[in-house]
Amino acid sequence: MTPLIIIGIAFAFLAWVKRPLSLAVLVVLVPIYQIRSMAFDIPFTLLEACILILAIVWIVQALMRHERIFVPYVWAILAFVVAGTIAMAVSADVRAGLGLWKAYIIEPVLVYLVYMNTIRTHKDQRYIHWGLIILLLSISVAAFAQTLGWMQIPEPYANEVPQRATSVYPFPTAIGKISDQLIAFSLAFVVFAMSSLRVGMRRRLLGYGLAAGFGILSLFLSVNRGALLGVAVSILLFALFSRRRILVVSILGLACIGALFVPTVQTQIQKVFSRTDTSTDVRVVMWQGTWRLIMHHPITGAGLGGFPVLYNQYRDASHVELFPNPDSLYLTLWSEMGLYGIAAFLWIFVLWIRGSIRALRRNQYGSIQWLVGLATLGAVTAFLIHGIVDTPYFKNDLAVLFWILFALVIQNERKSPHEIV
Repeated sequence: MTPLIIIGIAFAFLAWVKRPLSLAVLVVLVPIYQIRSMAFDIPFTLLEACILILAIVWIVQALMRHERIFVPYVWAILAFVVAGTIAMAVSADVRAGLGLWKAYIIEPVLVYLVYMNTIRTHKDQRYIHWGLIILLLSISVAAFAQTLGWMQIPEPYANEVPQRATSVYPFPTAIGKISDQLIAFSLAFVVFAMSSLRVGMRRRLLGYGLAAGFGILSLFLSVNRGALLGVAVSILLFALFSRRRILVVSILGLACIGALFVPTVQTQIQKVFSRTDTSTDVRVVMWQGTWRLIMHHPITGAGLGGFPVLYNQYRDASHVELFPNPDSLYLTLWSEMGLYGIAAFLWIFVLWIRGSIRALRRNQYGSIQWLVGLATLGAVTAFLIHGIVDTPYFKNDLAVLFWILFALVIQNERKSPHEIV
């Protein structure tokens, strides 16, 4: 019996006897999408196998117990699935599009459905909180271990100046793509520590504090400037909800101004705006080529998985590197999923932001629902800011995490303090 089969059986058993806990374990294990295999000549990832096992267990148990399936905002979910299906069908590479369709559209939505029909009480929700904490801690500690020489950093990042940690991933930007949302989510509980303590979140507060601290360190160790910017904006957002917001915002403003006088910061800013920074120059050239592609295919884009095929026709002659997407959430949405994909995502973002704000307005300041509302609002803020210069969705683990957080938003919005026990 192969190790993958043993893992699958163990996860199926856990899902059957303790489905909420298995969902939290899935959150921790999202990086296992990198473990790939074949079944009946069909490629699959270990993460994909765990998602399908969890979904099958949920469906079987729901049928046995005659449970009503709960799908909040079903039309928005259907719009997203339909947009992804169209993007797959019109793709310049339908085979690649089919793989991305199941990894970025179908499987993450399955996770959302399992969550909404599994996590019912505050005890269940605690499992998810700890899943997010352990995921961020494991990724961040692995990056720290690399800098200490306990884990190897893959080439060419080991020889870059400065050296860039990659954690459990093959490239450093993967850390920022998944960590910025988790850091912002964690910091909401840390910034409002007294409120967290009052509602009995002592252990989780410690966990979120450690996770946020190591998480921010991992962004510096991996040189993820876009993710750092996203986290910084989310911190400013948290300051606006403070009862001493004028003082806090003033201190943060002075700190930002002071940072501009730090030589290292000045050098980095100058490199970005002068485009002497290689990363910035590559992105700008790629964005220009992507815009030319979009102008020729404004409605459908290149389709899911079609960007590498069509981009070669529109890239700058000096840009010899080919990437799977244009390193910008917004350009990737348009070029991979067309205008209908943008509309579907916009609907989801509106529901996310509205749900978080409703939780803040309807619940008492400092309550668990209020804190979760602020945390999810901070997470989507970091996501959208980072998305200007990177793609924090179009990857297997990122898509699953996105829908886990979205499910948390919807559940938190719909729960009153008396329903969470």
